[in-house]
Amino acid sequence: MIKQLENEIRDLKRKLAEIQKEQAVLRLQSCRGDSEIRGKDAKSYELDGRAKVINETIRGMTRKRQLLGEGDVDSNATFQENERRRSTKLSNLLLGTSAMAMARRGGEKEVVGYIG
Repeated sequence: MIKQLENEIRDLKRKLAEIQKEQAVLRLQSCRGDSEIRGKDAKSYELDGRAKVINETIRGMTRKRQLLGEGDVDSNATFQENERRRSTKLSNLLLGTSAMAMARRGGEKEVVGYIG
């Protein structure tokens, strides 16, 4: 699943680069009349819209990929084992955060480290 998302993200980035090249070429084109200006504006508006949609799609796919967990999931492990790993990692993070907060308030003299 992660590889598929990475491939789709890569393809979308290529499309975005092509659109940006088209935008650059369009900006450099000269216009001789109102009809050419309107045509150029319409094409520019279309390219801007396509670029915006592709950027939002890339952003969403990147979030989805991060949620799936880069390196957190062992493809050979069961769902329960992977969930246990994630919850342990989260617990360690929360324990470390609360220990640091207590130390800042003066509640503890030293912060105990954790393995993440």
